[in-house]
Amino acid sequence: MKPGPQPIHAGETLTLTAAILRAGGVNEWADMRKVRFTRLNKGGVPLTYNLKTIVEKGSDDPIIRDGDRIFVPKLFLSRY
Repeated sequence: MKPGPQPIHAGETLTLTAAILRAGGVNEWADMRKVRFTRLNKGGVPLTYNLKTIVEKGSDDPIIRDGDRIFVPKLFLSRY
């Protein structure tokens, strides 16, 4: 809802879901199954997370570090 950098305060542990909530959460057009997370010091290769599963099961919620990038794509709807 509010794209752009979000602050991470010294000593704070911020998870992927908490970072998305801090940015205003997602809207009805968000594809929560294909959230991309990129850590620049890992070669910049995006990892894809199923945010819906993380929220429902409380599992595999990665810790965010300074410089990480999160992208929530739009949901693709087919007419067929």
